[in-house]
This record gives sequence, C-alpha cells and structure tokens, in this order.
Amino acid sequence: MWLIENVFLDSLCFLGALPFEARHLADVGSGAGIPGIPVAIVSPELEVDLIESRQRRVSFLSTAVRELAL
Repeated sequence: MWLIENVFLDSLCFLGALPFEARHLADVGSGAGIPGIPVAIVSPELEVDLIESRQRRVSFLSTAVRELAL
C-alpha cells in the first residue's frame, strides 16, 4: 500500500499542470520508470518517452514496457 500511495500516486500529481493539448512527455533519467510508467498507464493518450543512460536500467524499462503493453 505504501508503494501505491507514496510512489505511484505521487507520480501522477503533476498531470494537472500539463497543458490539455500535451501529447508527448519525456521522463529524463527514468531510473525505475517513475513517474513515466505510471503516467503512461493512466494517460494512454500521452506518448511517454523514458530516457535513461544506464543500460541495466534500460533493460528493466524495456521489459516493464513490454510486459505492461505500453
């Protein structure tokens, strides 16, 4: 429950500040995919780019995106 309240939901807080017409979002330094993955889940109309320089994290992000069909 803590993870949902303190990580997942916090990731979505800034969505209200995005312009209504926004269609693309870049999560620079994605790490574990926070906030990019939660945003992509709840806002399928947004094209979310996860940008990460570390290959190990990129492998995780690629797997997560594939498994979640994002």
